Amino acid sequence: MKIDLTGKVAIVTGGARGIGASCAKMLGRCGANVVVNYINSKDKAQEIVEYIKHNGGGAITFCADVRDEKSVNSMASTAIEKYGKIDILVNNANINFPIKPFVELDFKSIEDKILGETKAFYNCTKSVLNSMMKQKYGKLIYISSSLSRQTANGFFAHAAAKSAVDAMAKTLALELGPYGIRVNLVGPGLIDTDATSNQPKEDKEMIANFTPLKRIGVPEDVAKVVLFLASELSDYVNGEYIPVNGGSFMI
Repeated sequence: MKIDLTGKVAIVTGGARGIGASCAKMLGRCGANVVVNYINSKDKAQEIVEYIKHNGGGAITFCADVRDEKSVNSMASTAIEKYGKIDILVNNANINFPIKPFVELDFKSIEDKILGETKAFYNCTKSVLNSMMKQKYGKLIYISSSLSRQTANGFFAHAAAKSAVDAMAKTLALELGPYGIRVNLVGPGLIDTDATSNQPKEDKEMIANFTPLKRIGVPEDVAKVVLFLASELSDYVNGEYIPVNGGSFMI
């Protein structure tokens, strides 16, 4: 069965690189019109747009810091002006954080990560809800992390922030279900992107060795699950956390 998103409109935050780029390309390849959000990677975002246009979808770029409410609202307004509605939000943009043991962390670092993630969640969700509630349809897809459920040394701030995202998404699933809006989370394990390029090769090999599929993930692994959640195939899936980690962590 071919997934057809023709006529659907998606916003993908952090859509110029890594997981976001793969999500944007995959949605566009299935016919969606995609707003490729970026903050620094303008050229890469434009490359994604050209790829989507060449492969059957429509696309535009939009520069916005997802932590800034005004910029995010402008992005959503632009999407509606261009395409008439918003059907899908992939809330993916990376909020940087220090990888340090708790005893070495200052509270500001923890606060910045938690506030950044929750602001991005709030701003992006609020910006698309009016359109989705009017049409009684929408797919809200939040990129979480396996570290919110099974954490590791040095990931205190990240685990705390993504745990907050998980809890907020479940509450939204309850509140927005009557409006035909599905809310789900995707929890990637270690994914080979430029965001993880500084992790030691030995650590990646170790994780691959204890993963049943014997490899770490690639962005397309996550994008395929996002595509499922964005499509009609997942219309009765709501409030779920779906791990994408090759079996390294199971629920």
